[in-house]
Amino acid sequence: MKAIKSTVFIALLFAGVTIHAQTDSTHSKKEHRYFKKFQVEVGGGSSRFIGKKDPEVKHSKEGINLHILPSWNITDNHSVGLKMVGSYHDEEKLPDHFSLLANYQFTYYGGPNDLPVKDENRVGLYAGLGIGFSNTVAQKDSISETPSKTSFAMMPYLGIRRWHLYADVHYHFEQGNKQGTYVGFSVGLLFGGGSLNKN
Repeated sequence: MKAIKSTVFIALLFAGVTIHAQTDSTHSKKEHRYFKKFQVEVGGGSSRFIGKKDPEVKHSKEGINLHILPSWNITDNHSVGLKMVGSYHDEEKLPDHFSLLANYQFTYYGGPNDLPVKDENRVGLYAGLGIGFSNTVAQKDSISETPSKTSFAMMPYLGIRRWHLYADVHYHFEQGNKQGTYVGFSVGLLFGGGSLNKN
């Protein structure tokens, strides 16, 4: 758990520094960019776990998910980053899951792309995929003795963004570990990555 917390802290620190460092002066007309290069997504929501339900635990399929995604906008439409996802069952005795995923995202912005448009007027539809690994963190008082283990994980998702707000639906898959596989819905905030246009 300490390693997970350290990873999240380092990622947030790096993201904060890069966001603070980017200025409007980096925008080149030749690049035809309308958005800054670095951004961080922070959000969370509800989850519906697909794994078999423990008969001794009520509502063990319900839970929440939290995620952080520092990313770099290669262009206005393509970005890559490192997605950190935590998923938790409502029942405290069930194991927690933490995923570290290399992430690619494509965003389509509505409206004319060849004209300056204020960031708050841009609506983006996006799709992405994260691939990496997930670590199961077993609870000491777990009803079923679930050992800690690392599994292959992937997470496709679809969403919509406007201004610095976004919402998405996603599917988090863990190979050989149904307790960590779920369908989820998230909402959150975008830090950085705003419009380069001031008009």
